[in-house]
Amino acid sequence: MKVSKFGPEGIDNLGLMNIAISGSYPISDMMTTKAILGYLNSSVEKDGESNMGMEADLGITCNIYEGLTFDLVGAVASVNEDFFEESDTVYEVASRFQYKF
Repeated sequence: MKVSKFGPEGIDNLGLMNIAISGSYPISDMMTTKAILGYLNSSVEKDGESNMGMEADLGITCNIYEGLTFDLVGAVASVNEDFFEESDTVYEVASRFQYKF
């Protein structure tokens, strides 16, 4: 993704505001779901807009064994075309196994 240059230093000097709401809910002793909704806003308007985009994440954590977990997360991000040259909606799915000693 390329960032449009519209300030002396581009997007780095805008003063960003990020609001995120997250929560989790245990489905069972072994599984927990998580959800995050995020909003990114600029303190400087460009073409009358200050909304830079939103992101939503949904995931699940499975406790397979003591110390061994499996995480699966899906995410979707939508960016405002006034701030970014390429304003496609982005999707991502990620997973991991984690073992804590």
